[in-house]
Amino acid sequence: MLHSILMLLKFIGWILLVILGVILVLFLLVLFCAVKYKARVNAAGTWKSIEGKLEFHWIFHLLRGTISYRQGKLCYEMKFAWKRILSSEEMQEHEEGLEKNDSVVSEISDPGKEEKVEEREAVCSPPEHRVVGETKEEPSEEVLETDEIEKSSPEVNIPLDKVSHSEADWQSESGQESSEQKKGLRKKLMEWGHRIKSRILHILHKIKYTIQGICGKINTLSEKKEQLKAFLTDEVHIAAFQRGVREIRRLLHFLNPRRLEMKLHFGFEDPYYTGKVLAAAAVLYPFTNEHVILEPDFEEKVLDGTVRIEGRVRAAHFVFILCNLILDKNARTTFRHIRKIMA
Repeated sequence: MLHSILMLLKFIGWILLVILGVILVLFLLVLFCAVKYKARVNAAGTWKSIEGKLEFHWIFHLLRGTISYRQGKLCYEMKFAWKRILSSEEMQEHEEGLEKNDSVVSEISDPGKEEKVEEREAVCSPPEHRVVGETKEEPSEEVLETDEIEKSSPEVNIPLDKVSHSEADWQSESGQESSEQKKGLRKKLMEWGHRIKSRILHILHKIKYTIQGICGKINTLSEKKEQLKAFLTDEVHIAAFQRGVREIRRLLHFLNPRRLEMKLHFGFEDPYYTGKVLAAAAVLYPFTNEHVILEPDFEEKVLDGTVRIEGRVRAAHFVFILCNLILDKNARTTFRHIRKIMA
């Protein structure tokens, strides 16, 4: 009995060891297996003629895909193992092609389908109505009833006194209605006046509260300004900032592409922006070697040339830099102080 229990525990231990080994292998693959990318961008004289394509793959082509931009449309195609993900436009084209193929196949397989449909319509359609004979028109009952009512109704004579009395009553009633209308107009004007007054008071209260809020924000900003000044002049924060700059430089060194070829003839409407771009490119020129050729145009808006980039990125680089920042005491204290200021 004890021997069987020990064998069972040994078997469970081997299973757990295999699972942990698989997890460790997957973790190392995610960290150290590089994402290889290859990009190319072309332009034919104008900014609207930009076309580009990016290809990448990861973990022995287990995850691969392409992203392309052409004629103002962005399309992508990605594959993970055997599963395929298409862009919306490509999916629509693919579905339309499948529908057309299905319709063609159905027409070829059923050539007598249209004839059957025509026969069914001929059978189901009702026969035409034919007029057998003409019938004489007879006078309607409504016309006869109106003639009898006109004959039977006697003439009614109304005396003039009653007419004059009704006119006087009508004038008195019209006077009462006009006085009631005036009273209704007065009430409406009073109500409108009260509404306008209440709205003006509401707007004034809002303005008062907004001014108070602005003054409160100015006071808080002045207090935060002093806190920010003390934050920037602290030696701990300065040391953390310097450490962050070193880590960013290290990351840029890791992300430096293996191949970079650029030949561009560019220009903006405003020559100021052309000079700014040229100055930024001059700063990065020591890192790009001799494969970058830039031709600025300070007179016309133009973009012509090609750009090719190839390189690889590993997740271990980001994890390594993040661990260095977490292990640094100055960086941790600076992060806590930033959270307090932002709260």
